[in-house]
Amino acid sequence: MSSRALVWVLMTLATGFAAVNVGAGALYLVALALLVFGVVAFGSAWRARGSLAFVPDLPPRVMAGAEVSVSLGVRARRDAGPLLALVADPGSVWRHLWLPHLLPPDPVLPPLRRGEMARVVLTCAWPRRGRYPVPPRALQAPAWGLGGCLHPVDLPGTTRVYPRVEALGRVPQASGIGSGGRHEGARPQPALLMSVESDMVRGVRPYRTGDSPRMVHARATARTGEIRVRELEQESPHGAGGWRVVLDGGLSDEAFERSLEILASLATWLNSSGRSLEVWTPHHVSWPTGKGLEERLDALAEAVRLECGTTASEAWPWAPTAVLTTRPGAPGAGLWLHVGDGGCPAGALPCGHGQALAEVLRAHLH
Repeated sequence: MSSRALVWVLMTLATGFAAVNVGAGALYLVALALLVFGVVAFGSAWRARGSLAFVPDLPPRVMAGAEVSVSLGVRARRDAGPLLALVADPGSVWRHLWLPHLLPPDPVLPPLRRGEMARVVLTCAWPRRGRYPVPPRALQAPAWGLGGCLHPVDLPGTTRVYPRVEALGRVPQASGIGSGGRHEGARPQPALLMSVESDMVRGVRPYRTGDSPRMVHARATARTGEIRVRELEQESPHGAGGWRVVLDGGLSDEAFERSLEILASLATWLNSSGRSLEVWTPHHVSWPTGKGLEERLDALAEAVRLECGTTASEAWPWAPTAVLTTRPGAPGAGLWLHVGDGGCPAGALPCGHGQALAEVLRAHLH
């Protein structure tokens, strides 16, 4: 018998002998039995800390707000009894308290011998973009019906969370890009707007020497008083109907986050039809060129807003398809979208939170 066990036996005998001698033996013995049971039960629950190691299999990227199933590898460092469960960590203040009742288990872990492995599935959701680990979890160990103990667990690894993506469906393409001036206040010229499925005519543009007379667009010419010709996809300065978007400065935090959702939606929509998206912005956005959709979403996941004012159209490297900016004359007052050639968006429409991007685009392009 170990010295610790011998001390417990001697203390139990001494307490029992004293209880009988004072005439209240039964009550004292019951109290002693409950005390011993509670110490052993909660000691068992406390000993469960560190008995398991967790290795999450995190996806490389997920969309903000989407529920994702994460596979979790569990390895027993020593024998792990039944009824252990993973629950949401309630915080540093409560996790170490003895709980009068157990939290709903999600999920219950199987009993494991030392060295054994198991896999469980967690349902996780990250509400904001960025790079995050698995939401905090705690190992819940029962104390034989008297409550339980929560132990915070280490779940290594992070995943990129990109902005929420809206489904755009059959939104028309923008009019011809690069045909108009980039001076302040320039307005996009009327254009023939084709559906997403079009792979031929992209819009209309001013007549250039050498253009075929058969490409003249009669209605646009009559409406503007200048000769307008149909612009083909291969004539696009950025290829196959891709978009060039200016994400302006002067945005509030809320407007900046909404603008990233719009860029993620446009990138996904354009990628579905084999078209590209280019972005210029004074903010810290490392926009990849010549990369796939995943790399573009990763760039939006880690974009950083910089304190800067609105930019002049002369600073833009090209004539944009669309401009995301603040309300003219009121920096930081919401987010506005302008589609078409030109500089300051005289015809911009609000596109903040709660306003469907597809409806804003249709209002611009129809």
